[in-house]
Amino acid sequence: MKKLLLGLLSLSLSACVSYPENVQVAEGTNLVSYTDVVESSAHIKQLARWSGVIAEVTNHKETTQLDILYYPASGDGRPKTDEEPLGRFRVYSDTFLDPAIYKQGKSITALGTIAKKKWLKLATLNTSIQH
Repeated sequence: MKKLLLGLLSLSLSACVSYPENVQVAEGTNLVSYTDVVESSAHIKQLARWSGVIAEVTNHKETTQLDILYYPASGDGRPKTDEEPLGRFRVYSDTFLDPAIYKQGKSITALGTIAKKKWLKLATLNTSIQH
């Protein structure tokens, strides 16, 4: 009985620790890591999900640009900001991102395809702002 209860507790706790719905992917989906992209430009058009803290937001005529300090993600998708950032990446969205919501200092996780080295292109608004 104890093993059954421990198993159920383990399952319920693991269900609580997951990425927000709008940045989840199907199990087994191949995601390119930030370090892989830093080391090689061979990952263009591949899917990536990276987390970090917004450093700057720039709205252009057709896109919004987010410059993000990269931090590795914890199990729930939140950036682990207890150490120095490992670099920067840039997100472009065809959707207007309100700078009052997507503002400097906010934690964010983005899901998109790599358009250039360390640039994510969001086909749809696949970001999660954490408070």
